[in-house]
Amino acid sequence: MKRILVTVCAMIALVGCKKDDNDVAPDFTLSAQNVYIGQELQIVPGANSGASYTISYGDGNYGTTSGTTQHSYAKGGIFTITMTRGSSNFSKKVRVYPGTASYQIQNNYKKSFFELISQVNDKNSNAIQDAKIHGQLDNGRLSDTVFVNAASLTYEPTVVALFKWRNDNAILINFFIDSYFKASKFQHKIFTLDQNTPGIYSYTKGINQYLFNGSLNDADKQP
Repeated sequence: MKRILVTVCAMIALVGCKKDDNDVAPDFTLSAQNVYIGQELQIVPGANSGASYTISYGDGNYGTTSGTTQHSYAKGGIFTITMTRGSSNFSKKVRVYPGTASYQIQNNYKKSFFELISQVNDKNSNAIQDAKIHGQLDNGRLSDTVFVNAASLTYEPTVVALFKWRNDNAILINFFIDSYFKASKFQHKIFTLDQNTPGIYSYTKGINQYLFNGSLNDADKQP
């Protein structure tokens, strides 16, 4: 009888010490740490998240759900996602890029570009945002990142570039890329300019200006 009483008391003590499931801190993983505007982000709850939980996406939206949930953001910034279960919560930050796509330009030509400008056009060759002035881009270097701010990319916008350099004869050469690069939704692309890049170029010497079609290498051979 004494042994049974001790066992019952031990069981009561064990139950009394057991932590409430709702006090176990939830956790989750993100499908990506960085996303573009409008890109779907998946939030995958961990084993401690329970059958249901409340989640705040950090942008004013929240809900109660279970299992994996998806969310996309309407503007760029850094947002804190918080999952709550009972009195416990768990948070992570996500960075949303200020655009729906992005690109950089790589100068693989043998000379530096005196001034590089790029512009994003729609399928009708109309500019969809202000041109980006990158400034000087030395050979072998990568430009700063440009974010494409199209509200909805149901097509691949084109990226065109205009740049200048001075050769040994102090000739000012303008080169306009006519083999359009394509920016893709939710992707970062690096566009490379080299000696074979085709385009339309002009150069000015004294009061005379000349216009040609050709490659970067052709433009550099002008007297």
